[in-house]
Amino acid sequence: MKYCSKCDFSHFKEKIQQEFDASNPNGDKGFCLSFSGDGVYPYTSINTFPPYTDALDIIGNNRLNQSLHTFSQMGLFSEEPTGEDDGKPIYRYSLTPFGQQHLHRQSSTDVFCFGRIVVQSLKNSYEDMSTHDDEITYISGRKIKPVYFEFTIENLPEDWLKANMPFIKELYEKKCKSF
Repeated sequence: MKYCSKCDFSHFKEKIQQEFDASNPNGDKGFCLSFSGDGVYPYTSINTFPPYTDALDIIGNNRLNQSLHTFSQMGLFSEEPTGEDDGKPIYRYSLTPFGQQHLHRQSSTDVFCFGRIVVQSLKNSYEDMSTHDDEITYISGRKIKPVYFEFTIENLPEDWLKANMPFIKELYEKKCKSF
């Protein structure tokens, strides 16, 4: 096996950028907020209660209701109270024009997407790439190593993003420690 030292892997940056551009030709899906909605709007929240409901269903439903409320605070949905269920409020959520503009369907999940990813630089050289077996994938007998890179997202509604960063952090605090 031959190792290359001081090799120029800058073509990876261009290849990565080409992949992002090919998967996002309109430049409007670089940053997405996932939502476990079912694609039917307006949507009316549902309150689930034990003992008739599985604990995971309750957790998932509570997460959905919190996401709906948070997305309404971000201007993606309107939120209208429609009544109560066992003392808990029920709301109807409709997409706002801003929400309709940024809503995309990915598999069974609705996402609100914005902007275009622009690769800035590679974070590791060939020598820095991991040799740990848990970070190496084999495809058709070839070793595939991860390449880490820094990027920015352009064409974001910046005022909206800045105003809603606390909500985004709340939704993704465990996933996005680097905000």
